[in-house]
Amino acid sequence: MTDERLDIQNAASGDDPAIAHRGLFRAIAALPPRSIIIFRHYSLPMKNRIKLFTLIKKRAKKKGHAIFWAGHIFHAIKYGADGAHIPLWARRKFSNRCQIHPLSLSISAHHAADINSASLYHPDFLILSPIFTTKSHVGQRPLGRMRFMKLSQLSHHHIIAMGGMNVRRAANMKNHIACGWAGINAFQK
Repeated sequence: MTDERLDIQNAASGDDPAIAHRGLFRAIAALPPRSIIIFRHYSLPMKNRIKLFTLIKKRAKKKGHAIFWAGHIFHAIKYGADGAHIPLWARRKFSNRCQIHPLSLSISAHHAADINSASLYHPDFLILSPIFTTKSHVGQRPLGRMRFMKLSQLSHHHIIAMGGMNVRRAANMKNHIACGWAGINAFQK
């Protein structure tokens, strides 16, 4: 998942996205082949967000990665994303998946109620978080392995583990229902 925190020290570098987002580009370069990049960067003005998305999409395609637009599915289609990620705050704007579209769909979930309501959207996978303590959910109680496993069993969708994840934790959770893992801080250098 992209996040402004990957580039916090570069924020004052002007309009050049290659400089301003070098932490993000380093993270993308470190991804294993055929990864999915979920493009968030919600705080950017839309014009800048589209510009950065286009730049990331070009780099992602060279590496064989898919790129999802986080937010409204209309934007994902309009800007040529491979998929759309629907965070909790955007569910009100996305009525259901009865709309015909060619995109893969992911949805964020944090609780049993989120998992149950996600079924209405027929996602290809759920991103369940936070599994472990993380900088992005300060003060929020992490799910831990046991709650993660119980919540995963409530869903008939593929589950992606997120929140405090890294390569070591992902390897330890290989047999814990998740089909993959996502991260933000795991890619900071």
